[in-house]
Amino acid sequence: MCDAIQESFQVGLDFVLVSLNHEKLSTGVGPPHTSISSDLDLQAQSWTSQVVGVASDAPDDASSGDQGVASAARVLEKELGWATYLGLQAVVLPSVAGLSDAITPVVAQSVSQALGSKTFLQMWVQVPVASGASDHESYYRRWHTIR
Repeated sequence: MCDAIQESFQVGLDFVLVSLNHEKLSTGVGPPHTSISSDLDLQAQSWTSQVVGVASDAPDDASSGDQGVASAARVLEKELGWATYLGLQAVVLPSVAGLSDAITPVVAQSVSQALGSKTFLQMWVQVPVASGASDHESYYRRWHTIR
């Protein structure tokens, strides 16, 4: 995987997306999506300027009560902590289309805490183009909550 990332930089890509779901985090959100085994796999300059992290989607049980919401919060906090440790420039948050009304404030709180203590990290929010007015309003409301 790291060789593929290095090759991407050599062919002129500005940045690559790498999943933050890492086996060392023990998030419990499915199998790890990245084969990066260590922060030493890339040079520090690559981590800080050419790699963007991708946060995991909320676990399936996130909308099923307080325990699921707390679990989703722990996953996101661990992944944002990992991104900060790596010195990443940005993290792509889960799409607002996949967030429930119960989990959106949790994402907003995690983002607020991360930005409050790690001011260099950017958060990129995915907002799909909505086909209907109700979808558009729902997506806008979730994005606005996170903002």
